[in-house]
Amino acid sequence: MTVPGYQDFMYPFLHMLRDGKEHRLNELYNDLAAYFNLTKEDISETLPSGKQTLLNNRVGWARTYLSKAGLIKVVRRAVFTITDEGLHVINNSM
Repeated sequence: MTVPGYQDFMYPFLHMLRDGKEHRLNELYNDLAAYFNLTKEDISETLPSGKQTLLNNRVGWARTYLSKAGLIKVVRRAVFTITDEGLHVINNSM
């Protein structure tokens, strides 16, 4: 499998925060890679610049858009929680 687009990461990212606890970005990278059954080769694939992995880039964009939509909150650098609005989205999509 190849690394999915950032849009594909948005719902699983949000779903992983549904417990309301603080979650670290590094933990989410690992959990999302496992969720999508990414191989070590997939995880290590880099952007053409070679400066960032495709996984980190896609998760980063998903994080950005979830934050801008008010569905997650940045507690401190690289640490997130779900907002009430994010919980509403999760609870009403099942």
